[in-house]
Amino acid sequence: MSRTANSPLQQQISSLKRAAILKAAQTVFTEKGFHRATIKEIAAKADVADGTVYNHFKDKNALILALLAKFTESAPTPSADTSQANTAPHSIAAPDLETLIASSTRAHFAMLTVDNLSLFQAVLPEVLSNAELRSAYLEQIVLPTTRAGDTLIESLSSSSGISAAQLKLHFQLEAALFMGLVVLRIIGDPDLERVWEALPTAITELMLASLKAQVTS
Repeated sequence: MSRTANSPLQQQISSLKRAAILKAAQTVFTEKGFHRATIKEIAAKADVADGTVYNHFKDKNALILALLAKFTESAPTPSADTSQANTAPHSIAAPDLETLIASSTRAHFAMLTVDNLSLFQAVLPEVLSNAELRSAYLEQIVLPTTRAGDTLIESLSSSSGISAAQLKLHFQLEAALFMGLVVLRIIGDPDLERVWEALPTAITELMLASLKAQVTS
């Protein structure tokens, strides 16, 4: 009995090959940098034919986007249980908002493994300098991720007495702060290295203090 191209087995094989290609791309990009890395080297590292890479990814830009999307998807998703929210009109919903901020901060830091930092170092210059890649990263990863959190932000706004716009701004500031910390970590800031383990708690406390100021002002 013949198997169609869309059979569960074929889909599983395709998925495994795609994962192997992404793993190989991460290794090759990290070792050689974006421009020196070639599809041929990535295919060899993944133990697949060159054409198999192109079956899954149009070019190296597509590989970078897939890797960055994978990091976003693999990070723990912050969530809030609003069933126990404090619904007083001018109070922070504890522990919902505090839990969300702490979870979001930990999720960002959980992405910063040694391997991921090395990859960011290899591909970040290309993302920043390549207009096509930068636009694709914004449209395919940044904006969908932001929009996915809008419903949760609206819910938290209702229970905390803080405007949705203010909450969204704070989470955007956290993301910007995180990106700055990535750059400092990559360049080896010694002061940052010394306090790295304490940063998630410090950032959480800083954000909460700022948000509490919003509801008391």
